[in-house]
Amino acid sequence: MRLGTFRRIATCLALAVAPPATAAELIPFKVGISAPVVTIFPVWMGEAGGFYEKEGIKTEVINMEGGTRGLQVLLSGEIQGMHVGLAPAVLANKQGADLRLVTSTCNTIPITMFTKTGVGMGDLKGKTFGISTFGSETDIAIGILLKKLGLTRQDVTVSQIGGSSQRLAALMAGRIDVAPLIEPGITVAKERGFNPLIDLAAANTPWRRTSSCKSSRPAIRKSSRRPMRISSA
Repeated sequence: MRLGTFRRIATCLALAVAPPATAAELIPFKVGISAPVVTIFPVWMGEAGGFYEKEGIKTEVINMEGGTRGLQVLLSGEIQGMHVGLAPAVLANKQGADLRLVTSTCNTIPITMFTKTGVGMGDLKGKTFGISTFGSETDIAIGILLKKLGLTRQDVTVSQIGGSSQRLAALMAGRIDVAPLIEPGITVAKERGFNPLIDLAAANTPWRRTSSCKSSRPAIRKSSRRPMRISSA
């Protein structure tokens, strides 16, 4: 499914159940996403369906091109919420941040590892793996795969590439050998003939894709989480 079609479907579904508009003054609320991928479907649904407005907030969804980068922007105060994998949020709090996890949109890691045709599990030593940024969800996913194979990070090269679309482009260009991808990149990679090495979601690898909020106002945190719960129900 192409991304444009995906967003149109999200909009149509959301508008079908959209609540009536409110005349009350709305509170601005900027929420970042790590990339335009399937896991942020509830964020789009909440925006397109007017669920945020029902809760009294005017939401602007901004692509941060990476979860770790997005959390840095969140901590700077430029945005008020960030939809991101669990790992960057936990690492940020271990380093002194005070991020609140307000909701989760999936409970398995939605990543499939792709390589070019002919490369199998036993061929990964010495290969180059592409991730978004160090400490990100894709970085953790690489660690999970290496552990399964009995390898360490010293056995491979890990390169920071960017979001799912950038990693797919790098794989196609031959700049990396292994790319952890999320839909719609998974579908595109299969269409282009790349080899799905391991599907971490199908393997039921436990995870949390979360929305983190820095706002100190409990009412804002509550208002920002309800629309995503409604749209993902």
